[in-house]
Amino acid sequence: RVDWDAFLAGAPREGETCELAGYGPVAMSVVRELLEMANPFVVAILTKGTEVVGVAHLGRRPNAHQRSALRWLYPSCAATHPALDAVLDMRNECQLVADQVQSVEVEVDSVTPNLLIYDRPKTGLEGKFSMPFCVAAALSEGQVGLKTFEDEYVRRFRIQELLSRIVLRTNPGLGKNAPALTQAIVTIRLTDGRVLRREANGARGYPEHPASAAELDEKFRSCALRALPKESVDRTLSSLHTLETLASVRSLTGQLTAQHEPQPTPA
Repeated sequence: RVDWDAFLAGAPREGETCELAGYGPVAMSVVRELLEMANPFVVAILTKGTEVVGVAHLGRRPNAHQRSALRWLYPSCAATHPALDAVLDMRNECQLVADQVQSVEVEVDSVTPNLLIYDRPKTGLEGKFSMPFCVAAALSEGQVGLKTFEDEYVRRFRIQELLSRIVLRTNPGLGKNAPALTQAIVTIRLTDGRVLRREANGARGYPEHPASAAELDEKFRSCALRALPKESVDRTLSSLHTLETLASVRSLTGQLTAQHEPQPTPA
């Protein structure tokens, strides 16, 4: 973080800033060298007072796997994502409801069970590492989001009842010709005798299956609505879509500030 006046002058004066996040104050010559190298994965933010006036991306960008982590659609362990895609696709295509489901079998590679260690989770955190729970939530609600992993949601009777119908099994044939955690086979048996089956290789949000703009917008909305009113979320999303044309990022940061109604003073 560098004050604009200090950058122009070549050295910071009293009250001005010249520092690297996570390291501390540095000489202005270091900042100029980093800019010229255009190599380190660093972002220098030049400020004038409290307003950001320029951002310099110094060369390196997140690699494909880092970008995919930013674009994952589900806030659960990555090992659940291929199966969740398969379950949600079948649910939507066949217009399934949870009461139609007799049983679900999820086949995975030999690595996945070492991460998904909770068959019957009792908390939201445990739910993130439970294939039965994630599948039950997907079948019950048709989505898996932040609210899914609240403790109260995990303990819902409807979810707990579904858990008993879902099993996770290892398939020795999976993972032989693909990275670990990226393959799954989901078989859903319905009460009317039908059997639905879907194979998944990777998941939406992975480098090979990038999430759509609509899916990323929905992910942003579901996260932002936990802190901002809907009107602010809509305005912020619109600003993000046109970030390069904004006259100042101050308007965007203002929209990202939660507006809380004043609480009445206790008598």
